[in-house]
Amino acid sequence: MRARAFTLPAAGALALGTGLGLALFGLVRFASLRPLSLDSVLGLDPVRDAGWESSWTAPLRSAAQIQSEGLGDMLFVLVVVAGLGLVIALVGLIGLVLARASGRRSDLAIESALGASPSRLRSRLLSEGLWLALLGCGIGALLGLVGTVVLRSTWPHTVLPGRSTVEWWGLVVGLLVPACATFLLPLVGSAKLLRSVNLGSLAVGTRTAGEPGERLLRDSLAVVQLAVSVALLIGAGLLMRSAFPVPQTSGVVEARDTLIVELGLAAEEYGVAARRLDYFDALLERVGSMRGIEAESLSSPAAWLAVGPAALVVAECGNCSRGNVYLPLSPAFARHHAVSPGFFGAYGLELVGGRDFTAADRLGSMPVAIVNRTFATEHFERGDPLGRRVQTGGPHGPWYTVIGVVEDIKGMTLGSAGRTPPALYLSLLQQPPRACDLSVRVEGDPLLAGAAVKDVLSEMDGPAETVGVASAESRLERHIAPLRWLGLLFGVTGGLATLLAVHGLYSVMRYNVLLRRREIGIRLAVGATPRAVLGMVLRRSFLLVAT
Repeated sequence: MRARAFTLPAAGALALGTGLGLALFGLVRFASLRPLSLDSVLGLDPVRDAGWESSWTAPLRSAAQIQSEGLGDMLFVLVVVAGLGLVIALVGLIGLVLARASGRRSDLAIESALGASPSRLRSRLLSEGLWLALLGCGIGALLGLVGTVVLRSTWPHTVLPGRSTVEWWGLVVGLLVPACATFLLPLVGSAKLLRSVNLGSLAVGTRTAGEPGERLLRDSLAVVQLAVSVALLIGAGLLMRSAFPVPQTSGVVEARDTLIVELGLAAEEYGVAARRLDYFDALLERVGSMRGIEAESLSSPAAWLAVGPAALVVAECGNCSRGNVYLPLSPAFARHHAVSPGFFGAYGLELVGGRDFTAADRLGSMPVAIVNRTFATEHFERGDPLGRRVQTGGPHGPWYTVIGVVEDIKGMTLGSAGRTPPALYLSLLQQPPRACDLSVRVEGDPLLAGAAVKDVLSEMDGPAETVGVASAESRLERHIAPLRWLGLLFGVTGGLATLLAVHGLYSVMRYNVLLRRREIGIRLAVGATPRAVLGMVLRRSFLLVAT
């Protein structure tokens, strides 16, 4: 294997893998130096706390905490992706080192026969490894610098806070791994070479197809590379599927022509639940009387995005059992939401059983609740919760009678993407929160109705604080954008990993052919056709790919 044929592919693979790893490590390191929150790292506003009464429920995890945990999971995935990229690059480099070693076995045997000492041969091999590490990691560092700047500058909606340069500590940590590994690889290759270098290597007919351990090693290299790259591509596809919902699919909310107004009620003026209920009744009546309004509803913050606090709920399951254990009560961690009558219809969510909330489901009436399909299927006998009760807020919390089952809302935000957790919906008129979202579906552009809605809010007695006004589509896009960005990043990473894997497969097959060149020569000498030899090599390649 000639020096140029070895150095260029090896340095290229190392540079690409190092650059990819450094870019991701630098981004993750930068984020980890700051508080792990949506606003400080992503520039994305976290979902507000609804401010329910503490006697109703004490959330084990708030909506903002769930989103922050989702962010932490994504950063962990980025670290894994960066590590896998380096693994693929280093595995390919190992294959090239072994191929180089195999090709030089006879040359080193001649030099050894002419008097070259093992220490001299080892020093020369190590110096080649050092130059390779400097070349590949140097180019990779430049690619990593450029990649980190590109990643940070293309983050949706905002550039990550702080300096516009990269985080040097992250790059240094990421650079040491491939540099040290690259320098140590020739140690393995040189030790293998020097153990096998002897005059017998020059003898005609010596077996060069490699020992069983060698064959297992070279086959494992290709399998590891291809398996890791396929895993990256599958993961990227699943994430992109979660971030790009299919229109008119069950569980996807109808966000068109809808205005979202984020409201907050002052604790001093609206400390009593009955006072908040009066305000919500008057607000819905006034907004509903406006011209061009098709539907209006109130909900706890981001309920239409399936984002809410998670707390323990105990459900009267019925004749349920797990294994041989009878479980009449089924505990579940469920997302909690409060919605007004008409909320589900306004967002195109179908009731698959029971009824919706009505104006009669208010303070002083029988506590009622609606669960989503996932909750009903997982925690009630035969998936039928109607008429059964659920308890939330601890062992002394109230019991709610289930009056309906609603279709699942597909999670499309940090902390809920790709899965549908159990959800419990309470009547907002029974549990009026201190913070809520006013959803208004209008005819035409929803932003044009924003000024009129603000005027109505300002005319209300004891006006609420307007935290934000935006269209539902823009808010949905803002929450989905990080997932889309990460999905595209994983897709690009998977594509680069596949290129590295193909390159590694080529190097492994080249290594295999070099080890078997005498066997191939003998086959040709005894009558085998070149086509038959080529078929033998291709069959081996297809076997590795299938594995």
